[in-house]
Amino acid sequence: MDPLLRSSATSTALPTCCGIAHRLAKMLHTAKVTQAGRACSERKNTPYGMGWACTARSWNYVGHTTNKFNGAFLPCIWAHPVDAGPLVVTFPRVTLGSAILGNHGIADGAVDSFAGGAPVTLVIKVNGKPLETLVRSNAKGWVGFRVSTSEHRGKQADVSFTISTTSAGGRHYCFDARIKR
Repeated sequence: MDPLLRSSATSTALPTCCGIAHRLAKMLHTAKVTQAGRACSERKNTPYGMGWACTARSWNYVGHTTNKFNGAFLPCIWAHPVDAGPLVVTFPRVTLGSAILGNHGIADGAVDSFAGGAPVTLVIKVNGKPLETLVRSNAKGWVGFRVSTSEHRGKQADVSFTISTTSAGGRHYCFDARIKR
């Protein structure tokens, strides 16, 4: 099994064995972020630095954070959905490799506090074409995914992550993604 796809990580370091070309979190400053089709405003005061405010609610932003999954604190891109429409994070002109590897989950505290919490849907697109739809239930875990991009290998493309839910209460959602050579 690819070491980056483990569901309970003990280390956040990227293994050199795996041929990772880009970690998208390091490219977050280049991203375009929208919520329900409207641009989110850039702001500097998210808990971990630069991010995008999508509503007036302090928790509704996209930005770097560290959160607890399966009892381990892990760095990730915070992307709390809202009821008013999908949140879209687009990384422009990413040079693709063979796959997009990543993880996603709902933070432990949100799972514990919102027993009936709604699932969160993540749609991964390349140049607007959906490649994968993932649904994260209200359960603890940092779940791995692998999406093949071999048909785009060596080409630049816009890579987007669309996050949505039917009920946003307590959906403390994060993801992380890497481009595999």
